[in-house]
Amino acid sequence: NSGRSVELPQLWRAAMEVLRTRLCEWQPVGIDALALAPRPEEPRLVVGRASGAVELWDTATWHLHSSSPGHARRSIRGFAWLAGSGEEEAGWRLFSAGLHKDITEWDLLSLQPQASIPSGGGAVWALSAQGQRIFAACDDGSIRVFSVEGGPGTINYARRLYVGKLRLLSIAEFGPDIVFAGGSDSQITKWSVSSGACESKMRVEQAQKAETLIWALVNVGGKDLASGDSLGLVLIWDPVACVVLHRFASHQADVLALSASPHGDVLLAGGVDTKISVFVCQTGSDGRWVFHNSEFSHRNDIRAIALDGLGLQEDGRPYVSGGVAGKLFVHELRLSARRNCKSLLPKGTRFIYCSPFSPILQTASVAQGSRLLLCQRNEHLELWYLKEPGGLGTSQEPLKSGGWLLRPAVPECELVLRIALRGAEEGQHICASALAPDGKLFAASDASGSRLFHVNLEELEVRRNQGLSREVTQVAARSMLFCSNSLLVLATWSTHQVLLIGIPQLAVVGRFTEHSTAVSHLASTGDWLASGDVSGAVHIFNLDSLEHHARVPVGSGQGFPTALGFHGQRNYLLVVLSSHTLVIFDVKACALAASVPPLQIPPNLVPRHGRVCGAVALAGIPHTWLLWTHKTLLALDLGVPAEAATTAATQVAEERVLAAKKRLRSGQGGTAEAPGVCRWRAYRGMKHILTLHALEKIRWGFPVHADNNPSSAEPYDGAACKDGQGSNKKCRIGNNTGAMVITLEVSSEAVRKAL
Repeated sequence: NSGRSVELPQLWRAAMEVLRTRLCEWQPVGIDALALAPRPEEPRLVVGRASGAVELWDTATWHLHSSSPGHARRSIRGFAWLAGSGEEEAGWRLFSAGLHKDITEWDLLSLQPQASIPSGGGAVWALSAQGQRIFAACDDGSIRVFSVEGGPGTINYARRLYVGKLRLLSIAEFGPDIVFAGGSDSQITKWSVSSGACESKMRVEQAQKAETLIWALVNVGGKDLASGDSLGLVLIWDPVACVVLHRFASHQADVLALSASPHGDVLLAGGVDTKISVFVCQTGSDGRWVFHNSEFSHRNDIRAIALDGLGLQEDGRPYVSGGVAGKLFVHELRLSARRNCKSLLPKGTRFIYCSPFSPILQTASVAQGSRLLLCQRNEHLELWYLKEPGGLGTSQEPLKSGGWLLRPAVPECELVLRIALRGAEEGQHICASALAPDGKLFAASDASGSRLFHVNLEELEVRRNQGLSREVTQVAARSMLFCSNSLLVLATWSTHQVLLIGIPQLAVVGRFTEHSTAVSHLASTGDWLASGDVSGAVHIFNLDSLEHHARVPVGSGQGFPTALGFHGQRNYLLVVLSSHTLVIFDVKACALAASVPPLQIPPNLVPRHGRVCGAVALAGIPHTWLLWTHKTLLALDLGVPAEAATTAATQVAEERVLAAKKRLRSGQGGTAEAPGVCRWRAYRGMKHILTLHALEKIRWGFPVHADNNPSSAEPYDGAACKDGQGSNKKCRIGNNTGAMVITLEVSSEAVRKAL
């Protein structure tokens, strides 16, 4: 076989240069509350962030489904899922409360507040629900009771139970008429809701003369009551006799969160010592509780835990946890040594975690024509400028240094402007933004509406365009995209419409109403526009005729889109779904691409919970797509048919095995290598990638590096170049540079500093 020649994919003969920039000081946002809905329909998990954002997660793939923008004056401490009361209200309702003093109901389709009412007792530290009533543990030492019997959007104040003068920190309902409240005075009280009378008081241990804080209470299957306090104790109580049944001193610091199974057989506890303790109720007449094991997945305080109550299996039930680091951890409940055959975790792993960065709200845009980057962060935007590389001009010969041909240095970054919308004064966070290709315009939106701004870099001035249609200025956008310097596209937050705004007219020139759920993704090229929503629908529109062109058949039950990208040269649209299925659609033929078989991202490259956040086509490398997650770059080469790739891989493998055997016989050592031909390749070693964009070399100049060594095919990191606030790193992949991309990342040092 040594005489055979193998045609390698074009991807490995061209190189890709990555400019790794670390500009805006993004920070992970902590998790303060978690709740799993007792329903089979997705999304089931709701997450409350320290920024005031509310997120819905799909527990089948552990992907972020949708998110509301944060709010500086909203702090969520608890959630409550309630079933509809009538046949017409068969769906579930979601309520939240926190230190901002309001009880809020959320619209699950648009994920925006549907109704809100003041608690009347100040900040709400904990929330519980039973039937059609909500109980709030308030800062003034009272329990406030609210009725939601009026249907969606209705919250009515019912009554007040006065407990004491000190704040209440925890609450748990127990049956239709009993509620327990824990406070900052070392005691738990039992109350009758109907009579308003205190039926019992339970004292907990104290350290010297300091009061003990009862941070958490939970109803354990209707049989027992569990408490977690500032001494690190987990106590299990008899709810009738109001005495301690079991005492566990398994924590070295405050226990901040508790969660129990609906059947009352498992109890989870977590807190400041970063440990999750698992307690199990032994089967038998006595129902004795025992400590089972501890999990040490977290490195920072644990603020919330939620155990999934669905499913009949005792072993393998998932539970989630989160804390100040912002990572959402997913564990499996393992009560026996035997591993569940339907385990949701990869073999050999105890847990998985999802990135603390939001692929929806922590984003950035690049203006190719002016070397500008617009970074979206909480309540403000940052405009950065990448300077032209210093040193040699593009017409000069490069300098030779060792095995490298060095071009001008990595461009330095300069913060030009920091912009805040008027809604920032009220605490509103930005929910969408976009930068025009020439960098002279940018658009931004918050909950109060959308705006268009002109940028004057010479004067360092930003001026709002006052002539924009009121139809646009009064509508919040979920997603924004400049298709060109004269056309802006935005997806409305509430009505799920796609609006085309002509910049010369400053008015809506087109409207598409094909979507019925939240539009989360937009992509465009030439005359085509694609949009995807959270239900899985993907539509393509013709920007020339302003008409609907086609609906992409993504398949029922395949998940929802997490990335859209056009390949302009081939008129292909790539759709990446939450199930890691790839759909490639031929736009002109209005059909799936005939030359491309169904594709699935290999699980050894990206785990099931890893979210593909974007997809770009590389102009310098034909038939190639670049996909990125928060910590991995993936290259997909469509130029080699599957049969040819398999044959080539076999030939290469056989040749390498024979060569290795010859080296072993000759005493030179060596081993057989894995096949070198494949459709996929992953470039790891990157962390906290927030966005990635393909660059046009005609606008960004020559590559920083050029290499004449054809044997080098591994990614590498070059030296860093810093300018005070931002920094760049250069990474070259492959040989003979044919494409350039830019990534915006968050350094590990910045993450550690934020925590």
